[in-house]
Amino acid sequence: MLLPELLAPARNIISGMSAIQAGADAVYIGPETFGARKAVGNSIQDIEKLCRYAHIFHARVYATVNTVLYDNELEEARKLIFELYHAGVDAVIFQDYAILTMELPPIALFASTQTHNYEADRIKMLEKAGVSRFILAREMDLKQISEIHQQVKAELEFFIHGALCVSFSGRCFFSKALTGRSGNRGECAQPCRSYYNLYDENNHLLAKNKHVLSLKDLNLSHYLWNLYQAGITSFKIEGRLKDEHYVKNTVAWYRKHIDDLFSPKGTFERPSSGITTLNFEPDPEKVFTRGFTPYFIKGRIKDNTSPNTPKSTGKYLGKITTISGNAIQIDEKTNTQAGDGICFFDKNGKLQGSRVEKTNGTNIVLSSSAGLFEGCIIFRNFDYNFAKKLEAPNACERRIPLSLILSINKKMLVLTGVDQDGNRVSAEQPFEGEIAIKKDQFGGLKKQLSKSGATIFDVTEVLIEFQTEYFFRTSYINELRRQCLEKMAEAREASHSRLIRKTGKTTLTPEFYPEKDENITNRLAESVYRILSDKVIPLQTETNLNPEGEIILRTRFCLRFEHGICPGKNAAPLTLKDNQHSYKVEFNCEKCEMAIRLLP
Repeated sequence: MLLPELLAPARNIISGMSAIQAGADAVYIGPETFGARKAVGNSIQDIEKLCRYAHIFHARVYATVNTVLYDNELEEARKLIFELYHAGVDAVIFQDYAILTMELPPIALFASTQTHNYEADRIKMLEKAGVSRFILAREMDLKQISEIHQQVKAELEFFIHGALCVSFSGRCFFSKALTGRSGNRGECAQPCRSYYNLYDENNHLLAKNKHVLSLKDLNLSHYLWNLYQAGITSFKIEGRLKDEHYVKNTVAWYRKHIDDLFSPKGTFERPSSGITTLNFEPDPEKVFTRGFTPYFIKGRIKDNTSPNTPKSTGKYLGKITTISGNAIQIDEKTNTQAGDGICFFDKNGKLQGSRVEKTNGTNIVLSSSAGLFEGCIIFRNFDYNFAKKLEAPNACERRIPLSLILSINKKMLVLTGVDQDGNRVSAEQPFEGEIAIKKDQFGGLKKQLSKSGATIFDVTEVLIEFQTEYFFRTSYINELRRQCLEKMAEAREASHSRLIRKTGKTTLTPEFYPEKDENITNRLAESVYRILSDKVIPLQTETNLNPEGEIILRTRFCLRFEHGICPGKNAAPLTLKDNQHSYKVEFNCEKCEMAIRLLP
């Protein structure tokens, strides 16, 4: 049985390599254009370097080409996919249906969560069109996932950790309507993280200056086995905008969690090679967290938002019992250190921060105690020691087990390497051995061959296939070993199996009827939808210069349910207001969905 793939975000080549070192089976990265994260584009050259590095571990690299496209960008996007294919990318993650009509290389296509993979009919249609994996909507529960798995043969990918968009992916026009920056073009201004006043149908204030749409971060650590049983083959971590610390810590956490969880349940094979050694104890709360939620995985629940701040609060430390100047005492013993950052909510509910200067058990001296009060709960949002461990070069090291066999063939000394996947290479040099005079001259040979240094290999076994005890110069053996390990790295890269698109041509059948608000921004995508349905209205909100009166966000999240005022049916609209705009919050109780309309 194959373990689910652990898929990690890569802001850049450094983050991508760190993710692989920490135990990722695959990474996803954005090119300089069309990558849905405009701030973190990467050159083709860097993506190629990352592919070469990943493929040595038989890990995969997926490139995001998952923005909607305009007519004048179609050829540029097509050429980009060719460049990514030649760079070694294993699959392209796409959003725009125009890509389905293009003449492309035989690269695997994955349907982004931006394609709104929320119902089986859409997924079945795209599967027939040659799409081999679907990144399912974050709003789905286990029952929905299982039902889709039973109807399709394609791989299913699901987010297990990270930031949550409040809107259905690919159906959000909030940022575009307010700022002109479209989330569907990789430029989201994140207005859902802002603060609002919320009013009921009688204009009674329900929440004042609260981040009522800002969701907590997803954490499905406790549901990995359930997801596997439901049919998920890839566990995805969100975070292409996050730094290297976040990537190392989160990937290491899930690598350890997956291995510990699955190993007692049967014999599972990793999708990639190598064993990761950690020199820190991973903890998702220590790097970035808005608080965690399982969201809809087991059905609808409350307490999904972080209404007081969209920022990371970090790990709970304790409650203040006494304050004296800048010195505080808390009710929990901690391992805080000078240099740690702490945060708290003051009496006005505003997030404040300070820095630890000294500490002794429950006694902490801060750089400032302004805003603190007895009974105040404090969090550590920067752990100085933990950050130092993550920055260390040996924070996480991934190596491939290797057996070495030393033999003599005619007048050549031969060193053969065999790795965990059965790859076999040999390096040889003219024999330059002399009969050993001292026993330790021969006895140190195995130890010398076992030194793999800063390579990706861990020599776990050395076999010497001759009986005569010879002495060899250290430099001679080192060079032979270097050649052998270098050849093994080349052999592993060459033996990497890339995904191939099953069909070169797209087959579209009108068995799926799109929704009216499909996000169509170019003629090729429109032609695809025209095959599927004559009811689609193209070029809607994404290109609308006047979004007033339009629905700008649809979601399964419900403000009424979150605030404990869900009537079950016929729910009256609510009103959201910020400093500039008013919004009508509408409820479809039959579907249990919510929509936000920008008011004139």
